[in-house]
Amino acid sequence: MTGSNHSPSSDAGLLRTWLALVLAEGSGVAEDEARFLDRSATRAWIVEQRVSA
Repeated sequence: MTGSNHSPSSDAGLLRTWLALVLAEGSGVAEDEARFLDRSATRAWIVEQRVSA
């Protein structure tokens, strides 16, 4: 979710919005992931990318 027109705060807002939709009850995502993910062994990180000269 990086781009020249996005500030880190707007990216965080977009991430929160996306997660709310994905994790909403009835979205089907959790049920689908339960078929192939071991949640006890799954980790996630947010990586902020920066351009350096």
